[in-house]
Amino acid sequence: MNLRLNRLMDDGGRMLLEGLCDTCKIIHLNLSGNLLARQTTIMLMHILAEGNLLLESLDLSCNELTNRDLHDIAKAMEENEASISMDLRLNRVTGESAVYDTIQQILRRNELKAQSGG
Repeated sequence: MNLRLNRLMDDGGRMLLEGLCDTCKIIHLNLSGNLLARQTTIMLMHILAEGNLLLESLDLSCNELTNRDLHDIAKAMEENEASISMDLRLNRVTGESAVYDTIQQILRRNELKAQSGG
């Protein structure tokens, strides 16, 4: 599902993810360039931790996510086994955050597991 540049804003992103939470089977979701921030992150944490959506690919580039948001996403992904691709470029992350590496390691682990059929 491509919702890139739809001016969802943070509240719209949260409502969209609430609606998708248990009702859809979406594999690829592009939410880039929508001014998504903290409210969206909180709902996304729930989706990633629960694993009900089986979201393999997620594009969150060009939004308003902060270091805190990325740390929370990484924490929610610890038990996630479905996600194998996530674009987080061009957000409001300051400095060279090690959280990018953590998220990439989780995504790589999931990708290898999917390739091996496990």
